[in-house]
Amino acid sequence: MIRIVVIEDQPLIRMGIQKALAEDPNIELCGEAESGEKGCLLVEKMQPDIVLVDIGLPDVSGLDVTVAIKEKNCHIKVIIITCESSKYVVNSAFKNGADSYLLKQDVGIIKYAIEKTHAGETFLDPKITKNFIEQKNSKKGLRKGKLYEAEPTETEIEILKLIACGLSNKEIANKLFITTNTVKSHINSLFSKLKTRNRVEAVTEGQKLGYVKSCDIHHGLTDEEMRNWKLSNFN
Repeated sequence: MIRIVVIEDQPLIRMGIQKALAEDPNIELCGEAESGEKGCLLVEKMQPDIVLVDIGLPDVSGLDVTVAIKEKNCHIKVIIITCESSKYVVNSAFKNGADSYLLKQDVGIIKYAIEKTHAGETFLDPKITKNFIEQKNSKKGLRKGKLYEAEPTETEIEILKLIACGLSNKEIANKLFITTNTVKSHINSLFSKLKTRNRVEAVTEGQKLGYVKSCDIHHGLTDEEMRNWKLSNFN
């Protein structure tokens, strides 16, 4: 018997998973949670074989949840289940300890993904490779129906993390040994690619996409920026 816990904030997705697993006598859905905090507590209590984790949770990133699970229970397998097919997000998921990666639109093959993962194999959604090719050709991607430009560069991602740490443009420039104007140019490019209007929105979007981790945000933003970030996430 393969015991499963689902950490997903969307009720319809949870229902879809329930339906997909209901008729399999070898899989037991032993718990569900709609937030990262509740999910981690549930995993600690139930000790399942596999946890299905959504990246875009309302309180923390699913990547942070994955790290937390693996730190306390390295034997538990984690399958990321998400709409995100960005190469950067996929790589971030595996770097943070995920064992497999499944797109939500392919929930019909979830049993296969679970069986492969339980057997010690890594399952990568078959549409991921196709999406990478399409993104490379079109220079565009999708996130929850939102169109954004080509993925941020490594420098832009580094700047986004420094923004989350509360650094000013001048401080970022000094740290990266570039000019303030160059920093501004990178930030404007980030705003364009992430379809955001300011630093707080960019950090929020960056967290949802896996570019920025929750611990970066909590330790970095000023009190005012932190209040704005909470408002943008929980209102």
